[in-house]
Amino acid sequence: PLLLLPYQQYHMPDVHGVENIRVDTIQGVLNYKRPSKDSKIRWAPPSALRRIDLILCDEENQYEDREWERLLGSIKEQPHSPFTAVVADFQQLQPVVCGGLCERFCAKMQQSALDTVYRSKDEAHLLFCNRIRVEQPTREMQEEYFGERHWKNRDLHDCVSTGMSLAKEAQQPFAWLTCTNQGASEVCRAALDLEGVTDDDLASGYPCDPASKSDLGIVFKKGIIYRLTRNMDKTRGFVNGAYAEGVESLDGDRVFTAKLLSSGNMVLIHPMEEEGSRFLPCCYGYATTIRRAQGCGFHHGCIDFDLKKYPAARGYGYVAVSRFASRKGVYLYGKLRRTDFLPVGEEREDEVLERGWDSETSSDNSEHGIQYYGGLAGVTEDSDVCSEEEDSDVCSQAGCGCMNSEEHTEEHTEQHTDPAQMVD
Repeated sequence: PLLLLPYQQYHMPDVHGVENIRVDTIQGVLNYKRPSKDSKIRWAPPSALRRIDLILCDEENQYEDREWERLLGSIKEQPHSPFTAVVADFQQLQPVVCGGLCERFCAKMQQSALDTVYRSKDEAHLLFCNRIRVEQPTREMQEEYFGERHWKNRDLHDCVSTGMSLAKEAQQPFAWLTCTNQGASEVCRAALDLEGVTDDDLASGYPCDPASKSDLGIVFKKGIIYRLTRNMDKTRGFVNGAYAEGVESLDGDRVFTAKLLSSGNMVLIHPMEEEGSRFLPCCYGYATTIRRAQGCGFHHGCIDFDLKKYPAARGYGYVAVSRFASRKGVYLYGKLRRTDFLPVGEEREDEVLERGWDSETSSDNSEHGIQYYGGLAGVTEDSDVCSEEEDSDVCSQAGCGCMNSEEHTEEHTEQHTDPAQMVD
């Protein structure tokens, strides 16, 4: 059997026969790297699938059309026709560049609804998640759910300190989920300040993985939390998205050991080289974007909808809240806005799309965050997915999914929503 995931971080249960199950990504199975320079090759189906009889594709709602097309074409070309099942929740965040092909394919196939939720047994938490999955919550519903766990009118530094205290108390990492890389960096910088790391230390630190979009140099200090960004050693758990705690330095900030928080395995973090650049395959792990967190699970953490002017894209609120195991583990920083909890799907008449006066902040401006609004949400902030800038001509209109801007006619342009008309 083969279990396909959009990310490599996955821990199999300790049951009989589990050693016969292979866990990999589509990129790993089809043997190509992102960004996909092999787009010039028409097709070369992998022989690895010849040994697979059962394929389970999980989290397929995250895949771009091009990746799904490659996988489906490869499966169809296998002479032994392996049985293939797809698991997807199309109410979560949609693919960054272009999606919908997998959903249309699944609509024509035999389906079975999975009602059991294994991430949480908290009934109040599950009820709220089920509601925001399909409809925008009322203000009263939000206030009742978050209660005293809504950190409003508090300094970010103070809230990060509280989160780190909760992490030590529960012996579980406290995860901050943001909309933008800038927001994640601000949280990480506050945490590092509490760990005694100065600006001079960061300036002289070793470069982090450019794919993480972080501008913070890597500084080693025992106890600091790092997020691994490359699949360096799958057998030991050194995979993209795994979290580790610094243990011992072997060569300053350049080479050090770290303990994986999920398994306790020790891994060696050392420089790697790619396209002439040398860096460490990691970044700081105190905060990450909501899109990168899709598919992950956390004991507790805080959600920060850090966009200034525009609301978060559809699905962000549901994905963020559903990452946590219980209601008491979900905290909210900043303004409480209904517009940050819009579900995936078509616009409804009863939905609130504009931020009210009380939702604005003194730092709001008309530009920051527009790249995360509507159909372009996540394009610049998500480095864990393929960048198609070299291989496709994506329409630049917000909210559009077409892949060829030359075909963007005047009639088609009129169908787009002007973000300036959607916000105050």
